[in-house]
Amino acid sequence: MTVLSFDGVGEVCLSDIVVSGIGGLSLDTASGDCATIDDACPSGNYDCAGVCDGTAVEDCTGECGGSALIDECGECGGDGIDEGACDCDGNVLDCAGVCGGSALIDECGECGGDGIDEGVCDCDGNVLDCAGECGGSAENCPDWVDCPSCYENTASMTAIVLDALSGDQMYADGDILAAFDDAGNNRGIAILLYPIPFGPYEGTGLYEIQIRGDAAGDAISFKYYDASEDEVLDSGTGYTFVIDDIIGDVIEPHEISVGAITLSIDIASGWNWFSLNVEGDMSIGSVMASLTSTEGDFIKSASASSTYYPDFGWYGGLDELGVIGMYKFNSANADLLVFSGAPVDPLSTPIDLASGWNWLGFTPQNDGPTADALASIVTNEGDFIKNQGASSTYYSDFGWYGGLDVMAPTEGYMLSVAEGSVLTYPNFGVDDALTRTKSEKELPAAVSDWGVNYHDYEFNGHITMSIDSREDSHGDYIAVFAGDECRGLAERMYFPFGDSYMYSVMVYSNQPDGEELRFKYYDSAIGEIVEYAETIDFLTDMIVGDGFNTISLSRETSGLTQPMTYSLGDAYPNPFNPVTSFEYTLEKDGMVQVAVYDLNGRMVAELVNSWQSAGSYPVVWDAQELSSGVYMVNMTTGDYSTVQKVMLIK
Repeated sequence: MTVLSFDGVGEVCLSDIVVSGIGGLSLDTASGDCATIDDACPSGNYDCAGVCDGTAVEDCTGECGGSALIDECGECGGDGIDEGACDCDGNVLDCAGVCGGSALIDECGECGGDGIDEGVCDCDGNVLDCAGECGGSAENCPDWVDCPSCYENTASMTAIVLDALSGDQMYADGDILAAFDDAGNNRGIAILLYPIPFGPYEGTGLYEIQIRGDAAGDAISFKYYDASEDEVLDSGTGYTFVIDDIIGDVIEPHEISVGAITLSIDIASGWNWFSLNVEGDMSIGSVMASLTSTEGDFIKSASASSTYYPDFGWYGGLDELGVIGMYKFNSANADLLVFSGAPVDPLSTPIDLASGWNWLGFTPQNDGPTADALASIVTNEGDFIKNQGASSTYYSDFGWYGGLDVMAPTEGYMLSVAEGSVLTYPNFGVDDALTRTKSEKELPAAVSDWGVNYHDYEFNGHITMSIDSREDSHGDYIAVFAGDECRGLAERMYFPFGDSYMYSVMVYSNQPDGEELRFKYYDSAIGEIVEYAETIDFLTDMIVGDGFNTISLSRETSGLTQPMTYSLGDAYPNPFNPVTSFEYTLEKDGMVQVAVYDLNGRMVAELVNSWQSAGSYPVVWDAQELSSGVYMVNMTTGDYSTVQKVMLIK
């Protein structure tokens, strides 16, 4: 059956219908010509599916009733703007909200900003400190530079760095250990070995340093930069350079103490000379805080003093101590002065010396030979240094010689020089000084009571003597007495510059001048004690005689013969500054006057004016208060009078 469809209304006619059969042969058919169709869709609106007033429409692909749509980008069946994009081209919003814009958030979090300003290291405008930390506060980073090509030789050191106050081991990133010579030149910078993989310091840090030099004997000191405290710490540890030396290893590293160190100074009952070589709170109350002070304890410098009052403490003009001078301290009790501070660098602590006496401290951290310690000053014949127990004299052709052959930390010294200059101590290493051994020598039984405790006396002086009345020998002694008290003692010693022997005696008194000193001699060969008639009046800081010009003892009291003639001996030294000495001789007992006059005939000093027995008498004249010039020494006794000329040069 064939069905023909017709859309519309009205009459429908079929005509001239040809029906074909198989093979295309025409078949005989009969059909009506026309049909009338009634109007079934009054509106005449048919959708794409032929439904009157239907809603079916073709989608963007032409499919009736299909769901394909044109998206916001104009694409049929498309997905529209991609997720995260802001338009059909795939652009995104920038930080300012502009689609496809170029504004970015900079490293400081600002949209469209310029980022970190030039010359700063962060968005807050901070800059790098000297240690490379942004916004850090370090400003004391050292500019130490190692120079391997500057020196021919090396010594290798493995070191442990210790806090001098606490004893704690020190090591950290950013810390620096460096070596220096006396001139301040860098002689090596250490590398940190961390962590140590074995041994007693396993897990900690040690330092390995190549110390550089051209010749053996250079004094090497150390400095340590503590990055956590931004502080350069001095070290009291020194080293004397030895070519190809190996010092320490990871099992037994060389100890280098840095930072504050603690002094322990033995204080005897009586007078003590001491000095400081560390700096901290230098107020007198702080320095003396460890002492059990009692009322009347007294301390003085060359220019000021203080006294201890139980209810108030120390009071006086001396309210702060220093490191370049020494102090004389009178303590009622034996005690221990303990004080902590940073070690002084001798090379940066010059000491101005004046002509005359100087109260002198000792700033190095280690002992050193006296000749090396004083090498930087201008020296002249007769310059003199002493501590409480020994002394040395400067001889122009030979150098320093005497019992004071080593200077040491915490000791106090008095130095007399003819010419002012500047003293800069070297930075002695631990092995630079001859290690001092303080031992009490046992006296022969016959003179076992000859001894003096210099702490009992405020003042001292020095006499160089010889025995001229007999042949002396090794083991002989001279003792100095004031009344029955022994005030000084010396054993015979060799004076190499004159190929002779002398007795170098420190003498003591609690009177600044005037106390008469007498002499006894022990002859060890025969065990005899000999008393001498010569006397000398004590004078504070007196320097009487030297190795070339000794005060001779010749008038033994047993068998004493009367001198033959009056005389006034030559003054020595002459010229002098400010002390000279001479001897006068009386043929008979009587009144004698020895006085000094200037060139105008005015008497400027009366040295002797008294009745004296026949004999020879030494005189010491201190012209400290007079100006340079020529003076006349006049001796008058009875009808005898003589004069000699002396010259004072300051």
